[in-house]
Amino acid sequence: MSLLVRAACLTHYGDVARSAGLDPAAMLREAGLDTDVESTPDRLIPVERVGRLLNASAALSGHEAFGLAMAESRRLSNLGPVGLLMRDQPTLRDSLLVLMRYQARLNGALSLRMEEQAGLVVLREDLRAGRARQPVRQRIELALGVMVHLLRQFLGAQWQPRRVCFEHAAPRELAVHRRLLGDRIDFGAELNAIVLLSAE
Repeated sequence: MSLLVRAACLTHYGDVARSAGLDPAAMLREAGLDTDVESTPDRLIPVERVGRLLNASAALSGHEAFGLAMAESRRLSNLGPVGLLMRDQPTLRDSLLVLMRYQARLNGALSLRMEEQAGLVVLREDLRAGRARQPVRQRIELALGVMVHLLRQFLGAQWQPRRVCFEHAAPRELAVHRRLLGDRIDFGAELNAIVLLSAE
């Protein structure tokens, strides 16, 4: 059985694709997705097709940070009812627990764990590649980029993570990563995660 994800994961795909010189409709069709997928965010779509779309878009455009760029404008509202529940929690910790509780409904291929020690919280995101065993670089950068933007909605637009960790190697150009994630980025790490202070 194919792993499924809400079509909301492709929010702003068209804008990023056009800015990278791509034809969004053609790319969506090639990946086996409907061209109106952005207008139906609650529809469930196969994660393999999302991976195929993001990988092809990054390769054809030469934009290594394609998935990350899609995260730039994300809001809690993109999470639908789960985002509303998160917004109404008394603390960020409670909001993250809500997200973890409902994560499988948002993205069947993504798991979120919160680990705490020595005054730090590690938000670990693990992706399953799906049946196609595709590279997950674009999807994991999208997922961590979205999480950083969600955290900033609670902690303020100027908030910076203590560290952002990626298992994959660094891209040739880091400008987009630094603009969206800050300067404390580790590539070739043992996990894909965001680190913040427990006090936050």
